[in-house]
Amino acid sequence: MQSDAVSQIDAINKTTYPLLIGWEVINQWYYAGSSKEVIYTKYKQYFLDRMAAGYTVIAITPTPASASTHIGFEVVRQYVRTAMLAEFESLGLHIADVGGNYLLQNAADTTYYTDGIHINNTGAGVVANILFDRMKLL
Repeated sequence: MQSDAVSQIDAINKTTYPLLIGWEVINQWYYAGSSKEVIYTKYKQYFLDRMAAGYTVIAITPTPASASTHIGFEVVRQYVRTAMLAEFESLGLHIADVGGNYLLQNAADTTYYTDGIHINNTGAGVVANILFDRMKLL
């Protein structure tokens, strides 16, 4: 995502598509063995680069993963979410705190998740409502 953003994302006409919504690439960095600090720094830099390219950015906070299959992920997720909430808005990056929504806290809940990490259609509806509410504030 980060390596090809300039050619695949930044080249898009920002007059027609001025809003960039980004969500949870921390999985890739986490499973590559990156520390929580490195993951946060990369995540933040991705959004700062998109903002510098001319986008209005809404960054979505990461959602949980099932502890039984993704041991250690929750520590990283909470670190990244907390850091985003503390810093992003002051940098001009908007946040949709999907990862803090009470309905999405249990990744084993098949009402909202498919496999312990990915949301299903009902979960996507929760995300859409959070995004819609955040977009109204722009």
